Amino acid sequence: MLTGRGLKKRMPLEHSSLTPFEPQLMMLLELAFGGGLRSLEAAGFKLGDDLIDLRAREHYRNGLHRSFAQAQNEIGQIVLELERKRRDLERRLRVLRKARNPLDTAVEAELAAVTNRLMVLRRLIDAILYIALPHDTLERLAIARRVHNPEPKELEAMLTVADRLNRLNPRELYLVCDLTSAVQLGDILRIRWDESGVYLALVELKKRGLINDALGDRLNRNAGKLSEKDLSDIASELGQHAVEQAERMARQKERFEEFTSRAESNWAQRSNDPEITRLAQVKPPGMATYLHLLPKVIADAKAHDVAFHCIDDCL
Repeated sequence: MLTGRGLKKRMPLEHSSLTPFEPQLMMLLELAFGGGLRSLEAAGFKLGDDLIDLRAREHYRNGLHRSFAQAQNEIGQIVLELERKRRDLERRLRVLRKARNPLDTAVEAELAAVTNRLMVLRRLIDAILYIALPHDTLERLAIARRVHNPEPKELEAMLTVADRLNRLNPRELYLVCDLTSAVQLGDILRIRWDESGVYLALVELKKRGLINDALGDRLNRNAGKLSEKDLSDIASELGQHAVEQAERMARQKERFEEFTSRAESNWAQRSNDPEITRLAQVKPPGMATYLHLLPKVIADAKAHDVAFHCIDDCL
């Protein structure tokens, strides 16, 4: 049985009504994280060549991005199915509990397994982010205090757009923010890499049309804040769904402003958190590297029939 931190305590991931999860998870892991190696081998390279050969590195990074995109498509479809099931089970559970029906324990067990699976799949997308982004960048992005359940119709639309965008450029990766637990900033996060580094951009979809524009104008007039009167006016003018969308947009605006603030060079000095201030003053230790010596080491090894292995980037 799979268990882990962040999952509901003593709650399983398996249930008789659900497809076995462990084989599904193993397939996703291989699909997501084996793309770099598969791309190297298809181009005639082997693992380790990407450390010393720019062409091999290009194949490796692009292969990773392709496999991340393919894995997102698979994970997204599973999440859509599970999220619809989760909502249905929650409705059924409320009815059963109201009627004091003893069947509520069976529904509760199924709901727990579904909820746990959704958490594991989010962590899988988080793992993709951890590899695709510099660690300090991911820390700055991970500012959401609460992870919201995705709305299936909106998630399906975002997955369709991300899939189309991911086919355009192998150096670009588009990840749907609602599939992550770490980055709850907008609709889609674009990650682009080149020889100089990694670049980020947030992609907001214009799928909500005039309602989105009206809500955005109201948020801008109120400096991103919504009072109870604002929410009441939105409900009467645009409907209750618009209230939920306005609250979501306000959260995204707040998180993006916080991210922008953190990205400023003097953010740590302005922070009221003494631990952050202390860490900002700590200088990282120097790090020796022998990457520039690797080509000669490999050439000497081949010349003298000496074998070596690279494990965790160490000889």
